[in-house]
Amino acid sequence: MICVIEKEDYNNYLSYFSKRYDFHVCNENEINLVVEFINKHWKKDHALVMSRDLMEWQHHDKLNSRYNFVIAKDKKSGEIHALEGFILSSQYDCKIDQPIRWPAIWKNRDDVGVPGLGLMVHLFAIHNIPALCYGALGISDIAFPLYKKLDKIGFAVQWYMLNPNKTDFKLVDNYNYDMRYNKNAIETSGSFMNCNVSDYMLLDDSFLNYIPQYKSKKYYINRYFKHPIYKYHATKICDSNKIPQAIFFWRVCTHEGARCIRIVDYFGLNYAMSGHLDDFLLLLIREDAEFIDFINVGIDKKYFEDAGFIDRNTTDIILANYFEPFLLKNIELKYAFNSEEESEKPLFFKGDSDQDRPNLLEK
Repeated sequence: MICVIEKEDYNNYLSYFSKRYDFHVCNENEINLVVEFINKHWKKDHALVMSRDLMEWQHHDKLNSRYNFVIAKDKKSGEIHALEGFILSSQYDCKIDQPIRWPAIWKNRDDVGVPGLGLMVHLFAIHNIPALCYGALGISDIAFPLYKKLDKIGFAVQWYMLNPNKTDFKLVDNYNYDMRYNKNAIETSGSFMNCNVSDYMLLDDSFLNYIPQYKSKKYYINRYFKHPIYKYHATKICDSNKIPQAIFFWRVCTHEGARCIRIVDYFGLNYAMSGHLDDFLLLLIREDAEFIDFINVGIDKKYFEDAGFIDRNTTDIILANYFEPFLLKNIELKYAFNSEEESEKPLFFKGDSDQDRPNLLEK
């Protein structure tokens, strides 16, 4: 992993901190300590605390008999003083031998007061968890300065279009009726087709070559079709001969009866979405949704504009981003990326990292 903290320096830091702490990936018999830490020091009644099914699905690495959290465990008390969760794309397909690694919860206990301990668990993951590349999405303001020192950084773009049939909005504010979608979108033939898991299994192998090397056919099945809580949909973008050119995954978010569509992942030809404004609008109308949004890093803006999407940052519109709990506020999603291969470029969607996971579950 390319990193300004070289191996020799890392080993020196590890030697210093190891006088007091044991750094390792959480063993299966330590997961209750992690849950207790999250509940007490991160967020009380967090979704990973309330749902063991969600914890198992997202972090339990059965193949290696561990839970994917790097922990700093105090040698005297046995307590966890810092941790960083991580998600490998191989979590959803163990045959992926060059996964991407996404960080999740990253926390240093406020009451411990050991400078650098939080950074140390992050560095431990970098130097001890093999991965083709590393990507973080949704970085907090507190953590962002640390990523600036270690990674390539930037901001994701939130593309959107509004339902042309709606005149009253609950999930949108400060909107302009004349800017519901990009009117310079191009026109093309082809159509959208629903894609259930059976349809997905029948996809031609040549089409699956568009899947990034750190994901796989099985990855999308386990990540979206078999999610333990959320219901995701998949839609094929087909050409005039009904041959699929791309697939996007999406789900509906709701608040007080109002609905929106969030596109959370995509693979295939990047230009396949171009010219399909009418199909996206029909999806909006069919789902009675106020807006569609498509958060992305890595796909050329031309394809979004040709599909009728508008870059939120070019307008004054406010789009709800958080639904658990609901917050009608624009949120800038910061990202960081690093790779051992120079050819790998950042390609992020809302479904990557831990961005699209439940935050609130009933007790």
